[in-house]
Amino acid sequence: MARQQTMKQMLSFFGPLRWQGRLVSQDVCGNPQTCRWGFVAQDKFKGILQDTTVHERLEMYYKIKDSHTNHMHEAFEKRHVDFDEFLGGAESAYVELKDHFLNPDIDFRDINLTAPRLSLFLNDCVDGYIENEHLEPRLKIDNIQVTVQDLTQEFGNVDHMDKVFGLYDLEEVRYHLLSGSFPELTLGREMKGDTPRRLAASVLYRTREKFWFADKEDEPENWQESLHLLEYESPTADAGLGWRLRNFNKAIKTI
Repeated sequence: MARQQTMKQMLSFFGPLRWQGRLVSQDVCGNPQTCRWGFVAQDKFKGILQDTTVHERLEMYYKIKDSHTNHMHEAFEKRHVDFDEFLGGAESAYVELKDHFLNPDIDFRDINLTAPRLSLFLNDCVDGYIENEHLEPRLKIDNIQVTVQDLTQEFGNVDHMDKVFGLYDLEEVRYHLLSGSFPELTLGREMKGDTPRRLAASVLYRTREKFWFADKEDEPENWQESLHLLEYESPTADAGLGWRLRNFNKAIKTI
């Protein structure tokens, strides 16, 4: 217990966790007019998708939809995850995220929906609305279509607030220390699959949406056809599944 407490004190020395931008810059949250739902402009995001394998998988999905769905069923089954349950949860999570985002009193760190980095990013966006003339965001969503694009297993545990340098938690620090001092022990763990691991799933959303600031703008007359890519992470099934959203349209850097 004393050793574990010492390790926690060491991790806290490196300071609080911060989010870093990937497709958004740090100053976006300081300008609510640019920090709109989706966080990355649709033309910019769709252009990036054109140059990624996500776009290729999307085209494949609509050409051979049943085959792709069967493939994802098999991928989820291999990881002992219920595909249909995940699909339904992903749709519900999108609506829940929207409801929280419109709540000016929300602290995303207090809900078990978003990973720490994304929670901090979303908090900064919501706080920006309040600090800049108390803007009141409004969002309507219609006709959500959810497509699971990918499911992978990654090295490392899911994101935590106390990760040193934003990268490692207690278990991962121990693992890397042992890797340097006793490589034969970690090799044995790797052969058994007993290493820090997490599941990551990419989900594509096609929606019709309206976003505006009630005190500054009129509600748009037309719906916008939107495309969003959300990334989820969870401990492995053996460690107990607990999916959380870790990125929205590649807005921030993830572990």
